[in-house]
Amino acid sequence: MARRIEAATQPEAARQSEAGDARPIRLRRAVVRTLAYADLFDFPLRDEEIWRQLLLETATLSEVRALLEGAEDDAFLGPRIRRAGAYWSLADRPDHSAQRERRAATAERLIADHRGVLRLAARLPWVRMVAFSGGTSRRNSIHDDDLDLFIVTEEGRTWAVFLGLVVLARATGCRDVLCANYLVDKVHITVPDGGDLFTGQELLGLEPIAGERQLRRMATVNDWANRLLPNAGLRARNPLIGGVGDDDSRAAKAQRWLERALLPTGWAIERIAQRGLGWHLGRKKRASSARGGDMLLLPGVLKLHQSDNRASVVRRFRERLAALEVDGEDLDRLLEPRRRRAAGGVA
Repeated sequence: MARRIEAATQPEAARQSEAGDARPIRLRRAVVRTLAYADLFDFPLRDEEIWRQLLLETATLSEVRALLEGAEDDAFLGPRIRRAGAYWSLADRPDHSAQRERRAATAERLIADHRGVLRLAARLPWVRMVAFSGGTSRRNSIHDDDLDLFIVTEEGRTWAVFLGLVVLARATGCRDVLCANYLVDKVHITVPDGGDLFTGQELLGLEPIAGERQLRRMATVNDWANRLLPNAGLRARNPLIGGVGDDDSRAAKAQRWLERALLPTGWAIERIAQRGLGWHLGRKKRASSARGGDMLLLPGVLKLHQSDNRASVVRRFRERLAALEVDGEDLDRLLEPRRRRAAGGVA
């Protein structure tokens, strides 16, 4: 109580000076925590990526670069981080820069080889957004033979779109490549209880193929993610997948025409898809639950994660911060498991 009274009576200039003195400390701590989180995925970062993924701290790119340039001689940063070529990582961890570049090259080739089918997926009826997610969006996928996709659909058409993707993948021989592991309709794009660190990183890491407008809407209704990663911004549409971002393109007009033609039967397709695919996916859900998976099969939400790494990531992140002697108390709320509500939303 006495401290609060003393602080309240301090001159305003003195309090501002103390806040200014604390900021460089917060910025150093944020840099280390950002690298510690990326290290969980064996993913060293460039200067600009550290800035964009800076946890809970607003800064300019020039401020971050200036800090990194003096890191070697910095009493706090020097023992904790190091540079290897263009990349930064934790000082006591292996150098994964060559692995990162190898995985990135593999992912780019896989995307380039499947541009045609990705364009078709983006133009299926009732699709409103297709984005690369997870390891694909960062070009750091452990499984280098599949493409992780996050998809937003028209309201009440999630199961119908998933059925269309299954048909497309089988018809093009891409059944094992297109990994649409998360589909929500545009009503269920809000994280209902404020989100967590893992979900925020995934949301702002999405790389759109089509539907940038919908991605901006997701960022607006989930503004907690922008507070978590205040420098992140939204990813630009993938330039390798041309021709799907123009709403006046021939393909977009064909998509709208097909949706109008299917309008009388759309609800029936949704119902049939939910019943038919629901039985098959229900079996997978029961099997994955026994292995700690996280699958949701709901109207408007299809989460097909047969393994759930969130608890492991959080546990390892806490351990990493403790080993680095970096305070993480302000992250505690963001590391707690979220309470999923039956009303739905991105989970």
